[in-house]
Amino acid sequence: MRVQSRGQPPQHLKNDTLPGLGLVQGPVRMCVGCRGLGLRTELVRLVIVTSGQHDTAGENQLRVVVDERRSLPGRGAWLHPEFRCWKAAERKRAVHRALHGERRLDVSSVATWFELFDSQRPKALGE
Repeated sequence: MRVQSRGQPPQHLKNDTLPGLGLVQGPVRMCVGCRGLGLRTELVRLVIVTSGQHDTAGENQLRVVVDERRSLPGRGAWLHPEFRCWKAAERKRAVHRALHGERRLDVSSVATWFELFDSQRPKALGE
């Protein structure tokens, strides 16, 4: 167990320098799409919820939703709010793996969210 000396802030409250981010203060998460680091406030959190409907086996259908307030219970997967990160995560099945999905997950609402978010984002020159 690591013991902190008196007067030192806890490790999770310290200012740290991270590659690509510089000096950061606050919780840092990894995007499951591009595997890049970002502040918790800059990333989108995805969680599994039950849809309330049952499949043919009588089990609740599970779907992945965007947790915009970042407060829903359960394991979360983090993504940059960029369509390319969503497509990479979908291609690699990274969301399913990060959420420890044991069976098929419905991600249609997340795909719609990213499409809408991307269409409303101002485009940079050359995009």
